[in-house]
Amino acid sequence: MLIPAAILLFLFLTATVFALILLRGNSVPAHGSDEIILPPPEEFDVEEPVEEVPEPPVAPQFFSPLTATAVPEDESRRRPLAVMTDNARRAMPHVGISAADFIYEFLVEDSITRLMGLFTDFSRAAEYGPIRSAREYFIPFAMAHDAVFVHAGGDTTAYDVLRSSGVNNINEIQMSTGDMFFRSASRRASGYPFEHTLMMNAEKSHDVAERYRYRAEYKDDFSPPFAFTDEPLEGESANFLRFVFSQRFAAEFKFDETTGTYARSQYGEPHIDDGEQLSFANILALFAVYTPTGHVNGYLRCDINRGGSGFFLTGGRVVPVAWKFDPGVRRLVVTGDDGGEIALRPGKTIVCIAPKLDRFPVLIE
Repeated sequence: MLIPAAILLFLFLTATVFALILLRGNSVPAHGSDEIILPPPEEFDVEEPVEEVPEPPVAPQFFSPLTATAVPEDESRRRPLAVMTDNARRAMPHVGISAADFIYEFLVEDSITRLMGLFTDFSRAAEYGPIRSAREYFIPFAMAHDAVFVHAGGDTTAYDVLRSSGVNNINEIQMSTGDMFFRSASRRASGYPFEHTLMMNAEKSHDVAERYRYRAEYKDDFSPPFAFTDEPLEGESANFLRFVFSQRFAAEFKFDETTGTYARSQYGEPHIDDGEQLSFANILALFAVYTPTGHVNGYLRCDINRGGSGFFLTGGRVVPVAWKFDPGVRRLVVTGDDGGEIALRPGKTIVCIAPKLDRFPVLIE
């Protein structure tokens, strides 16, 4: 059977169109085509996990109970020495007293004062002095700081208190002290009176303390006798203090805004140790009742339990205070007008306890 030519032509055209469609499906669409073309997958940067390095632990800080300033750990636990220190004019200059972080000053016989310096950095006092004898009213203050009391003899009443109180003490006269104490060869060559030539090496106190089985560190339940604060004192301006102990002796303090401390002068000139003027962040200028004992040497008693009035100076400011040595808590208690105990500023402190003399009023400017 013959297929008509028209049908053959139709089949040929149909096959041709189908072939073109197949070829078009495999080609890239022309510009302007309606066909949607998907972009290639986006490439992402994959961050590698960062290993967290822990911060090094913060080293603990240790503070001195005497100053509330940072010190090495062993020093923060070390019991201080409380050293009876000569303050006669003929004994000047002091040696090593700049190591003292806390000083008590009382009136003694001959209308002059004696100092008790407390410190824990024994390396700064390889030579310290001159050393003098004990007076009874210093001893409770040494005990309040859990200190080892250092002296060269004492009056009869002082020996009574030493025995009754049980305070750990190092007595150059009656104890075996090795080479802790020595006479200054340079002072003797310079003509100093013999009583103003006794020095000590504080670092040698370890050996003496071990010999007498004294604790090297604060007792476990020790609490410092004073609190400290960084808060400024709210009081009247006080850039200068003249505090009179007797008609023969007065201590003066001038505030230095740069250092925030009071520089001390006595005997009409700066109080110097090794070229450095003594200075203090805190001054307690307190009044007390002194009475003569009747001893031929003119020894005095100071009624520390009765206490009295006074002034607290720090940071160029001053406030009135009341004070007493409280035998119940065995420490000096100093209160402000509100009845609350005062807090010292971190740094060195001097406590001056003098009779109240109407003829020589305290001068604060």
